[in-house]
Order: sequence, then C-alpha cells, then structure tokens
Amino acid sequence: MRKILYFIVAHDNQSQLFRLVLTIRSLSPESLIVIHYDASSFVEKTRYDEVDNVFFIPEPVCVSWGNYSQVGMLINSLKWIDENLSFDWFVMISGQDYPINKLYKFESMLISSSCDAFFRFFKADDPGHWPVGTSQKRYKYRYIQYPHFPYYYRLPSIIKKWVDSAVGLVNNYSPCSIIIGKGDRKNKIGFRRVVTPFVGPFECYGGSDWFNLNRRSIRYILDFVDNNKNFVKFYKRVHIASESFVHTVLMNADDMEVVDDACRYVHWGSVGHASSPEVIRSRDFSSCVESEQPFARKFDEKVDSKVLSMIDRYLGV
Repeated sequence: MRKILYFIVAHDNQSQLFRLVLTIRSLSPESLIVIHYDASSFVEKTRYDEVDNVFFIPEPVCVSWGNYSQVGMLINSLKWIDENLSFDWFVMISGQDYPINKLYKFESMLISSSCDAFFRFFKADDPGHWPVGTSQKRYKYRYIQYPHFPYYYRLPSIIKKWVDSAVGLVNNYSPCSIIIGKGDRKNKIGFRRVVTPFVGPFECYGGSDWFNLNRRSIRYILDFVDNNKNFVKFYKRVHIASESFVHTVLMNADDMEVVDDACRYVHWGSVGHASSPEVIRSRDFSSCVESEQPFARKFDEKVDSKVLSMIDRYLGV
C-alpha cells in the first residue's frame, strides 16, 4: 500500500501538538508522522511511544522566521526522511494546523494523481499576490544581520522617532540599500545585488510555506541542492527564503507538474496582504469544514479550544 507521510513543524504548545498527532493517527492509521521540534525548545518525546509510526528528526535545528534556517530545516529533514523512511507523498503542516475533514479523500487524491506536487505558487513579481516591490526587496538584495539591541523599547520616544526617520530615509531614497528591523527585531541591512540566478527563462517564484510533494519531486529538490551550491548560497542571504526557494526550484524544472493548491483552508481575515493568518475560532467552524480542504490553519487552543472540540466531534475522533 502506498504511504502518506505527514511532516509536522512545531516549536511550542506541546499539548496541541500531541492532540494533532493523535487526530492524524485516528484518521490515517497507516500513515507516517515525522516531527521537527525546534532545537530551541524541549519536547517530551516519551508520550509518543505508544503512538505507532511517529518519528522525530534526530538533529533538529533552531528556526528563525525570515532567514534561511527555515529552508535549511526543510532540506535537512527531507534528507533524513528520504534516507530512512518508505513513503510516496510528503505533506508538510505546522503544529497549529488541524484536519478539518476526513483524510482518506485527500490521501486518495494524492495517490491517484499524476502530478508531482501541490502548493501555492506565483511569479514573484506578479503584483496580484504580493505588494509591488516585495519580491525585489526580498530576493534581489543581499542581507547581512546586524546586532540586536534588546533594550530598544527603553529608549526615549524622541530617539525612536529619529531611528524611524533614518530607516525611512534609507528605504525610501537609497537605490541600493534597505533596512529591516529597528533595534528590537531581527535586524538586517540589504544591499542591491548586481547578479542574481534569475536570468533568461529561470524565473523567481513565490508562494506559501506548506507543501505536498511526491517522492520524485523531493529527490529532484535534494539533487538540485547538491548540484547548485551557488543557488543555495544566494538564498542564504535573501529575506524570507522559505516563501520562494522550493517554489523556484520546482517551477523551473522542465518535467515537474505542480498544481497551484496547497490543500489548506487559511483564515486571512479582512486585512489585505496580511503577513500571518488569523487564529480560527468557534465562529469560523462552518466556513472551515465547508471548504472541503483536508487541513486548516491556524489554531491555538489557548485562544479558542472549543473549535478543536467541535472539529473532533464532526470528524468522529
């Protein structure tokens, strides 16, 4: 029987993570579940001993949003999974995702599909997806981390205004540099690149972080990484590499068939171009399950645990 592998990326809220694992196991008894739990936190693994076919990535890394560590985590995890487990499809979710419909339909669709991958993608310069100029700022500058100032919040408001003004002047008027962060964030300064990999038919793509990949596409990604060191080096210095790296690799492959669908229900709310989806609450239950998607994101039992109980009853788990 062909196997589905669910890959969960998590860093906190262990009770919700364990609940997610039990629900997947109930809905998909034959699947494999692999967890990358961020190295910055401790996870109690013994509670998973009685759940069949649950594995932890043995050498997890610390992941920081916006830098290459997200891509590095994925590549390292894919290598371990490819070398150690037998599966046909890889489904990447977060610890804040949750099944909202029976998984057998989703799994049957993947197994019977002639496609290699399902994920959201678009040409990075397409203004219909990201605000104008976003892809240029992210992927055509070389970023360098500059020192973090943890007490920025203690500075007098007048000094913060000066900092804001200085950053604004650089970002609005400098043709070759850009600043991200102001003292209390992950700070980066970027310098416009003269050369990029995006030459001729090789285009830059963007999309979401959540992938459904068959074994063939995974091996293509791993081979590409091994054979294109300069491409990897380039992406180590961009901003938010995870929303472009895999998309660009697979969308520029001649013989990969990718469907523009991540198979997720995401609640973005009413804010256009929001950087993060809203937490799904009880009031969103109907729109959630009626989407007919297999998974939704994101949930937080500390904000609204009732919605997860409503979904459990709906799924019969």
